[in-house]
Amino acid sequence: MSEQRFSRQTCLKEVGDEGQERLFKSSVLVVGAGGLGSPVLMYLAGAGLQQVNICEPDTVDVTNLHRQVLFTEEHVGTRKAPVACQRVRALGTPSTYAIHPFETLVEGGPKFDILNHAYDVVLDCTDRWSSRDAVTGFFMKKRVPVVHGSIQGLIGRVMTFTHDTPCWRCLHPEKPTVTKEGPRGTLGPVCGVIGSLMAFEALRILLGHGPGLAGQMLLYSAMKSQFETMVRSFDPTCSCRGAQDNASVVAPPG
Repeated sequence: MSEQRFSRQTCLKEVGDEGQERLFKSSVLVVGAGGLGSPVLMYLAGAGLQQVNICEPDTVDVTNLHRQVLFTEEHVGTRKAPVACQRVRALGTPSTYAIHPFETLVEGGPKFDILNHAYDVVLDCTDRWSSRDAVTGFFMKKRVPVVHGSIQGLIGRVMTFTHDTPCWRCLHPEKPTVTKEGPRGTLGPVCGVIGSLMAFEALRILLGHGPGLAGQMLLYSAMKSQFETMVRSFDPTCSCRGAQDNASVVAPPG
């Protein structure tokens, strides 16, 4: 790739030529190519990552289009993963994909090739408790940092899970009771904000600056135009805690 293409980021002291080389050599897995996965994939590929793997079992629905910017009307009814892979490759990033259900992919089922890579970062862009639990639990055991994002209405959250910080189960110990309700709504720009924050968190880890959101959750309220950071603690009853007796929660930067 030409040096000029990345000149606007290599001129940053936080990146530089050395950092750009790190990005070229980095490998990430993005689980979910929907509202959050769309901006995540575009920004990571745009930054020059040379191995972006995509796991997404769903097909494109017309109700996705207002927020899932990877797709257009011509993609309705098609698999998301191949389309997302094609868009990432158009930005010059080789990629592979899987279309197996998330839970089957990481929880007790057959282990597919896409999991056998040595990932530097995994990004959890899923939208169900079971998917998030399976993805974060699997990769935390492999000591791979997991950047998690979620949207609820006009509220967004971002947090990074590592092997020595509170896990997903510490925050959400039980699967919520499913109740019948209407479609969950949000606005596209909220997904864009949270997806962009997730992509930046992944990039800072890949550049060697470490996670900024390990042990703490960043909350975004779109209607209030406010951000808030909350330090999260280990659940002393969580199974992960026994293996982390010497671990401590990372405090926010002073």
